[in-house]
Amino acid sequence: MADTNLLYQKIANDLRESIYSGTLKEGERLPTEMDLAKQYDVSRITSKRALEELKQSGLAYSIRGMVMSSTYSSSPVALAAASCTG
Repeated sequence: MADTNLLYQKIANDLRESIYSGTLKEGERLPTEMDLAKQYDVSRITSKRALEELKQSGLAYSIRGMVMSSTYSSSPVALAAASCTG
């Protein structure tokens, strides 16, 4: 069985990269827990943990049950710090 910690971190890192690269724009809705669970073939709890990590790091926020990408700094220091979280 795959390590759940690595799975949620992979999802969070993939989403983080999409935000930093501009694929996901500020204020854009992120995939739902269920969408991520299906895409990565993981439980909803694992995808929820990935989204929670993004919210805790300030890269996402919730509005009425939706998780949105947040304002972020694309400076190398901020990118390095965000890469080290989790």
